[in-house]
Amino acid sequence: MKIRHVAPGKITWPEIRVTSRFDPETLAMLKASIKAEGLIAPIICIDVEGQLTGVDGKHRWDEAIALQLPLIDVAVTEGGMVDVLTRNLFMDHIRGKHPPSEMVKVVETLNKDFNLDMVEIAKRTGMSREYVENL
Repeated sequence: MKIRHVAPGKITWPEIRVTSRFDPETLAMLKASIKAEGLIAPIICIDVEGQLTGVDGKHRWDEAIALQLPLIDVAVTEGGMVDVLTRNLFMDHIRGKHPPSEMVKVVETLNKDFNLDMVEIAKRTGMSREYVENL
């Protein structure tokens, strides 16, 4: 991965994705931290044919947009939409609270739109095949 300094508006986010949930107090702390210190951890993106597509850090990105930060740090690697979705599924799964229904939508999209079977999804995410099948 390479770190780039980019305008937040240059990043797009897939409609189907897993997004962590914060309780109001934690979200307020995140916003206050970004306002005081800026983004400490980079947003993770994949360069999909020249378009930066967000994988992880949507809440931080939302706050960067709200604060009109001119540039933010972004950790970028190249890949395709399968990489975006499988990394998003994996990263948000291990980080905590999110609706399982979003995980189901990502798995369905990988299966139906990108022809990945449950074995391949499990391999790319590090989740067990049984867990992916149960989704």
